[in-house]
Amino acid sequence: FVYQIEGGFLGNVSSYEKAISVLEEGLRQSPNHPVVRRALASVYLDQGRIDEGLAQMEALVELSPQDASAYGYYLVALRLAGEQELYERVALQALALFPSLSGDIEQLRRADLQTDRQALLNLFH
Repeated sequence: FVYQIEGGFLGNVSSYEKAISVLEEGLRQSPNHPVVRRALASVYLDQGRIDEGLAQMEALVELSPQDASAYGYYLVALRLAGEQELYERVALQALALFPSLSGDIEQLRRADLQTDRQALLNLFH
């Protein structure tokens, strides 16, 4: 895997475990770096570490409250985790801030997690 961060390469790693290690170290060095946090959340979600992925996505929204994509990624993670009630609350917040997300939020709400799971995960890459 190659993780590109702001024009440079964070690392060229051969396994998810190594990617997690590299990204966790990057986050320790730069705890407020949204791209590193999003990449780590993505790997966690790819590996089924849903709670850890959700925690990173929630932190991403807190770090970047004016970033529509941060809300989008968090909403995808919530759907993947089956957190429907929290999804609906966060979706309302996102719509209040970013009305242009309405179509994406509705499409995500209707996604079939069985057949669309991989497509949802791919949104992180």
